[in-house]
Amino acid sequence: MSTIFKFSFVPLSCFYFFRPLFPSYFLYFSQILLTFTTFYRRFVHLSSLYMFLYVRNIFNNLLIILLTLLFKTCILSNVKILLTSQQINKQNKHIFKEDVSWQSEMVFNRRLIFGENKVTEIPGILNWYNKKKVLFVTFSAEFDAFKKISSLLTDAGMAVVPYEVKTEPTLQIIDHGRDIYVAEGCDCTIALGGGSVVDAAKVIGMLAVNGGDTEDYQMRGKAVTVEPPLFIAIPTTSGTGAEATKTSVVINNNNHLKKSLYHNTMIADVVVLDPSLTLALPARITAATGMDALSHAIESYVSLNATPITEMYGLKAIELVNKYLEEAYRNPDNLEARAGMMLASYFGGVAITAGIGIAHIMAQPLGGEYGIPHGDACSIFLPASIILNQEYAEKKYVEISKAFGVYKEGASDKENVQALLDKITSLQKSIDAPRCLKGYIKEEPSMDYLIDVIKRTTGHITCNPRPLNEELMKAAYELAMKD
Repeated sequence: MSTIFKFSFVPLSCFYFFRPLFPSYFLYFSQILLTFTTFYRRFVHLSSLYMFLYVRNIFNNLLIILLTLLFKTCILSNVKILLTSQQINKQNKHIFKEDVSWQSEMVFNRRLIFGENKVTEIPGILNWYNKKKVLFVTFSAEFDAFKKISSLLTDAGMAVVPYEVKTEPTLQIIDHGRDIYVAEGCDCTIALGGGSVVDAAKVIGMLAVNGGDTEDYQMRGKAVTVEPPLFIAIPTTSGTGAEATKTSVVINNNNHLKKSLYHNTMIADVVVLDPSLTLALPARITAATGMDALSHAIESYVSLNATPITEMYGLKAIELVNKYLEEAYRNPDNLEARAGMMLASYFGGVAITAGIGIAHIMAQPLGGEYGIPHGDACSIFLPASIILNQEYAEKKYVEISKAFGVYKEGASDKENVQALLDKITSLQKSIDAPRCLKGYIKEEPSMDYLIDVIKRTTGHITCNPRPLNEELMKAAYELAMKD
């Protein structure tokens, strides 16, 4: 027996040394054998006290190993056990399917700069990265901020190649931008504008070094293999949160789908949040982008993929929207309100890494199909999403009611959720945000056709609290059509 244990000790020790090469559960078994081997070899040399301590340590180690096996790995099925706050939420009454698309990974910008007139720091940033020629993507080259930043760059000895994106990005717009980037020999990208501009710039930079066209990555599954060049995002609206995400929403002109591309490397390296850039934002866009930010925050908070981190960002975004959106709409020159909404937009963008829900699942494809501005579509579907998901995430909506300042102690959960709905409706009315699809859809469409569009665009998303199916899609559409 002794010989066997002495013999086994050497290979087991070697096995432990090369542990990265083996499945984790083999390592756990090797640790158990090593523990008993060591115990057997030392048994006769231990005093009573040391024997007690040694045995205690053995059992402690075994307990740790067993707990690790229990919570990290299921050996028999070799299936990872994934625990999220929503999985253990008793409000969830359905069983998770094997094809759930978990999106727990978060990607953050390398650098975030916040404050009035912070755009003046951009030349120094580019100099530090040794960049010489910028593809400058913007809504309009006549924009005062564009002229100001371009002047700062040229004074610093850098060349600027302007590229205007005046609509939501399409395949052609992005592919043309890529061609300009490559032909001009640019070595970095700056985006100055709203979500459309930022989304376009993300893909342009990625295509410039990875090759192919936009549709290859959007529809054909081509993989991103090369990290894009330096990308600086300067948002001029407060709602999309595009500067904080790795996602780009692109309209496919060939199949009329409004579908996302995403990759960890597509997130902006540097973000400059300068609230003074939003002072000239029209009231209508202030309202639409504000409702988009609110939708991001609420949907991320109730997402099945929500984590304590995304929940923290989501609740803070809700608080900021509640405090500043109406003020920014009514008094557009209020810099504090503009700054608050810019932060709400960014926080909502971070939070939405937890995944979108039925409001966005409906808003994105129908927006593409009927030309509905994204923020308006989110505004319309947001109340419907709360109504339809209430049974599955009621406790979380109660927490949201607290962030919105409408929670009442002693009231039932249903009453507090209703107070939340009433508050959102009141906010929509106060900023003239749309609440019904009828203004955009003149003729009753084929429901089968709409369902098909939704399925091909966002119908694969599985992190909505209520299971996503055709019944839920139809119910959301019907609620959105009511005045």
